[in-house]
Amino acid sequence: MTDLTILTDDDLSDMISEARTELRRRKEEKKLPVFLVDCTYYKSLREAVEKHFEMSSRLFNMSDEQLTKYLGEYLTDEVSRSRFGIKIEFWSESEYNARPDRVWGSVS
Repeated sequence: MTDLTILTDDDLSDMISEARTELRRRKEEKKLPVFLVDCTYYKSLREAVEKHFEMSSRLFNMSDEQLTKYLGEYLTDEVSRSRFGIKIEFWSESEYNARPDRVWGSVS
C-alpha cells in the first residue's frame, strides 16, 4: 500500500480524478441481471428457478410441526428473506464477467 504522507497534492488530485472516472464508467456500464436464491447468486434464471423449486418442494413434504420449526428459525433469526423467493439484482458488466456463474453469500 502506498504511504499517503509522501504523496503530493498533484498525486492525490490525480488519484481522485481516476477514482471519479472509474465510478462514472461503472455507472454508465451495461447492467446484467443476477438472481439471488437461498444466499446464492445465479447468473442463470433457469438455475435460480430450479433451486427455488427444489427448496419449495422440500417445504411441501414437511409436516406442519417440521414446517413451523424450519420457518420459525429463519423468521426470528433475522435471516435474509431471499431464502423464500427469488431476488433480482443488476451487476455492472465488468463485475458480472469477473464472477463465476454461482456466487455464495453477500456481494454488496
